Amino acid sequence: MSKKKTQLKKEESVVVGAVVATPPPSKYQFDSYLDMFTLREKPISEAAIERLALEMLKWADEDPEAYKLSQFYVKKGIRESDINRLSERYPNLKEAKEWALVIIGNRRELGGIKKLLDSGMISRSMSHYDPVWKKIAEFNAELARRVKEGEEKSGPQFIIMERFDESPIVPQKATEDRRLM
Repeated sequence: MSKKKTQLKKEESVVVGAVVATPPPSKYQFDSYLDMFTLREKPISEAAIERLALEMLKWADEDPEAYKLSQFYVKKGIRESDINRLSERYPNLKEAKEWALVIIGNRRELGGIKKLLDSGMISRSMSHYDPVWKKIAEFNAELARRVKEGEEKSGPQFIIMERFDESPIVPQKATEDRRLM
């Protein structure tokens, strides 16, 4: 009795009892990016993208001069547009990018609070790094829009209050005549 070995093509499936056996997906999926050091398209594997994500997190956490994520892209010679495109296809890279932004945002905000960095410069771009700052920026933009369109009043506002009667709680205002006595 000889056993026949059958090889499955990528698209084929074999039914064994109630279980459908499909061939495993290819381990080696490649994507590419434009290497800015050579100006040539370079292939990048899923494992290399995973390493890139981990390296990004390590860099953001350990480099005290990491103030912008684009610094990492320049260091690696990868365009931001390539990182964004790869992030759409590889969720771990997207998560690493978002977490690196949080780490960098914390460093920037604390640097501004401790007066190590220019807080005016930092506050203008913090909405890119922190969702709370983004909500504040959106609120301020909406308020400015409403003031501009006349929905909100701006400028000096006067409040006219009626005079209170004298009472034991609210004594009469001292006048110059009373001060002399």
